[in-house]
Amino acid sequence: MKEYMNTQELAEYLGIDDKTVAGFFPPPPSFKLGEFEKYKKSDVDRWVDELNIEQAELKMISALDDLENAKLKLRDKEYEEATKLIKKSILYYAKDPNSHFVYGYILARLEKWTDSETELRKALKLNPKADWRDEAAYQITLCQKALGTFHAKNE
Repeated sequence: MKEYMNTQELAEYLGIDDKTVAGFFPPPPSFKLGEFEKYKKSDVDRWVDELNIEQAELKMISALDDLENAKLKLRDKEYEEATKLIKKSILYYAKDPNSHFVYGYILARLEKWTDSETELRKALKLNPKADWRDEAAYQITLCQKALGTFHAKNE
């Protein structure tokens, strides 16, 4: 691919049609060369990277909002609504240990013991020093007791 592209080549490079390029906001960086609009490949790549970062940040903000709303629903014992919100939070920010902890806690309230234990263990793996680690360990014990898989260490 050439370093400088026209609109049609840009569209091809990005895997979209010309009309989509014309509708971009913010538009990719370009310059006029005579009467022609030109795009420098390295500038376009940087622009795409910036868009990806911006979208990731927006997803993280949305995930944190969903986490907080899920906590409110959990507090109000609206477990099904809390489940929807926390799943969306995890979808947008899968590596957030707090979301996995809250999801595991919700699942325990719904007596979905296996899934609860899995989520709580994910949370602990992602952040073994979290302030909720003792509560997570306690909830895992409850799950194991409910499943009949609990074995005390001193037996």
